[in-house]
Amino acid sequence: MAQAVNALEKANKAIQPVFISIDPERDNTKQVKKYVKEFHPNLLGLTGSVEQVKSAAKAYRVYFTKTDDTQDYLVDHSIIMYLIDPKGKFVSFYGKNYTAEQLATAVGNQIDNWKPS
Repeated sequence: MAQAVNALEKANKAIQPVFISIDPERDNTKQVKKYVKEFHPNLLGLTGSVEQVKSAAKAYRVYFTKTDDTQDYLVDHSIIMYLIDPKGKFVSFYGKNYTAEQLATAVGNQIDNWKPS
C-alpha cells in the first residue's frame, strides 16, 4: 500500500489513504495513530465505538472476529483496500494479490477517469 501511495503521489495523483481499526476495544486513537505511521506518513488512522466499527465493517462487507486463542490475542479479518471517491462513494476494491505497481496503476486509472456527479 505504501509503495502504491508513493507512486501515486509521485505522479501527482491526490489520494488519502485511510486505515480503520476493527478492534476498538483494544485500539484507542493514540495506538492507531502510532500504528499507521509504521506504514506511511500520510495514512490516516480511524477508530470509533464498537457499534461504529461494526457499522463501517457491515457497510463495506468486512469480515472480522476475535479468535478464541488463549495464548495470543488475534483478530481474524478480511484484507481488502477500498477506493472511495472524493464524494464518499465506493469505486472499487483491491485484494492483497495486487502488487504495488498494479495497485498504483489501477487506482491511478480510476483517478484519471473520475468525474464528479
